[in-house]
Amino acid sequence: WSVRFDCFAQSGIQRVLASIASDEWNAHFFPVNHALESDGLQLWWNDEANRQKIKLQFNQSGQLTGELFNRQGQQKAEGVFSRTSATPTDGGFHVKPQDNFIRHLRSYNGFGRSDAGPVVFEYDYSHSKLTELKEKYNLTSVAGVGDTQSKAIKLLNWLCKGTHHKNYNFGEMNSLALLEYAYGKGADKGLNCYNLSVILSEMCLSAGIQARALWLYPMNPNDGDNHVVVMAWIPERDKWIMLDPSFNAYFSDSGGNALSPDEIRDMIAQGSKINLNQDSKIDYSQYLNYMAKDMFYFNSSRKTGFGTFSGPIELIYFCPDGFDLADWRVKNARFRNTFDNPLSAEELAKREENMRQAKYIYATPESFWGK
Repeated sequence: WSVRFDCFAQSGIQRVLASIASDEWNAHFFPVNHALESDGLQLWWNDEANRQKIKLQFNQSGQLTGELFNRQGQQKAEGVFSRTSATPTDGGFHVKPQDNFIRHLRSYNGFGRSDAGPVVFEYDYSHSKLTELKEKYNLTSVAGVGDTQSKAIKLLNWLCKGTHHKNYNFGEMNSLALLEYAYGKGADKGLNCYNLSVILSEMCLSAGIQARALWLYPMNPNDGDNHVVVMAWIPERDKWIMLDPSFNAYFSDSGGNALSPDEIRDMIAQGSKINLNQDSKIDYSQYLNYMAKDMFYFNSSRKTGFGTFSGPIELIYFCPDGFDLADWRVKNARFRNTFDNPLSAEELAKREENMRQAKYIYATPESFWGK
């Protein structure tokens, strides 16, 4: 590891931004929590299950030292700061995703795989529970009048106003059960990105808006994180837009038109100007870097309807040319097996065998991004 710490205090010490860089990853100017403890200044981010921490303190020689700890509380790096300053850095930080994320997106930007084929996605608007959902939460009024994009964004805003993002997976995977558990119940009843995307996709269907959950994955298999968002079809523009119910977020162009996932991926790769809605719940630079990391490849369920995710689902993959999905999944399983409650060697070997033997369905660009 080669780690650099840059910590900025703004408005007294009301807000702390941190930049961390290593040979494997970096994140620029993201907000962190902070507390002055007896043994130094503690900086931490993420929820409790995924918390990472920096500890800053002065050694006996009066030098400022820093230690980086991972989510298991293990020390990953330490060092002495070679330069410090008592003068806060003014705003105007340069927002730029990590170079290797950009390089991966640019290098793997072809999706004309020879093993891909046309796939028809299915949407069920007729389930009686969708009617119950719409009536119970008055979603017709929530969506209001206007074009499809404005209705979808109003549904997103309503959901995010009453829910919180948290690394917790609620077992019953349908919008009625999830909203009953979480809506208006505070941060302690938060839900993960998967749960929130299930809710929003079913809310959209109840309002007659075509939508499906979209999984986003990084190129690096040694990454314990991925993300789930929602695609909503906008017939007036003949395209999808990407909505993120974890952070009440969506990217748009200079005209305020929400962007599709493939547009976002291309624009990040090319360094194009991209806007984040002002009422989002996440810092712009943090989110841009996060999307640059996690928009390497995608998958979606073939079918979307009420309770689709309560049972087995058929996943459709959209992966770049030259990318070996089975090998990625095996390596990712090995990496994740270092977390809590690891599998035995025999169990892990069996899982790896199943991953290598599995049949993966790859969609063409026209069918994955088509209506």
